[in-house]
Amino acid sequence: SSCSRIPKIIILHDSLSAEEHNDLGIVYEQEGKLDLALREYKKALAKEENFVKARVNLGNVLFKKREYNRAREEYLRSISSDPSNPDPLNNLAWIYIIEKENLEEAKLLAEKALELDQANGYIYRDTLGMIAFLAGRLQEALYLIEKSIEETPPSEVLRLEEEYEHLEAIYRTAGLYDKAEKAVYHLNALRKDRYGKPVTLPPHP
Repeated sequence: SSCSRIPKIIILHDSLSAEEHNDLGIVYEQEGKLDLALREYKKALAKEENFVKARVNLGNVLFKKREYNRAREEYLRSISSDPSNPDPLNNLAWIYIIEKENLEEAKLLAEKALELDQANGYIYRDTLGMIAFLAGRLQEALYLIEKSIEETPPSEVLRLEEEYEHLEAIYRTAGLYDKAEKAVYHLNALRKDRYGKPVTLPPHP
């Protein structure tokens, strides 16, 4: 009788580096393919456990998927690995903002991020503004968000949209409805020009 043929076992070698897996994850994330992005960030971390950039990105995807507990864990691990990285500090603060808890801790995190990265201070002033808003400190919130908008580069259209959304919410809570409508006007102008040239904000009507 003839012997049974034994199939060959093919072991596929992952030729991509941790950095390349992370870069591929970023592409998937930008395309909205969050599960694929998640897979690539995990592969990057499997190759390089202390790759903080990939761990922050993993936390960001979990954040977008509203898996806040898991995102929090990744941000805390990132902070533990690299306390001088402002991104996980700020992003963890945003989890507390969304959950409306630990606002004092969120404030400390955002202030530390601002101290570490003053060149991009507008990012953290927006965070601090929303913390002040939730804490009921409306004047402080308005000052911080308005300053954030003033400092945000015109090319960062999505960030400006978020900032004007925050500003509108604060104005409405403060009963400043005319100013809230002006914030909406700017917001609509940004959305209209999102795919065009860098935005030049029109004057208030």
